[in-house]
Amino acid sequence: MATYTSIETDNNGAGGGETSSIHAIVPLSIPLLAGPGSISAVHGIEHYLIMSLEIMLLSVTVWLTFLIAPWVAQRLGKIGIDVFTRLMGLVLAAISVEFIAGGIRGLFPALG
Repeated sequence: MATYTSIETDNNGAGGGETSSIHAIVPLSIPLLAGPGSISAVHGIEHYLIMSLEIMLLSVTVWLTFLIAPWVAQRLGKIGIDVFTRLMGLVLAAISVEFIAGGIRGLFPALG
């Protein structure tokens, strides 16, 4: 999963000069799955190779999961998908409350 981004920039800064384009392809799923913490912890070429292998294995696992998703959706049915969606919403709400509580404790150490 990737997105293509094109940005127009003004080289003179005054608005009347020449413009140039910056083109970039930004990966959407890899930073979410193998984030900056795990990537920055890599030291040396052997760690880069191991991390690359882990990212490839994770990518294959995600691809296989997406591949069987229609089969799982067919087996669960509409009611099963609705129940699962509500359960995952509850889990997401619990995680978000925990993040907010941790942030408030960080801002106000006297509370925690």
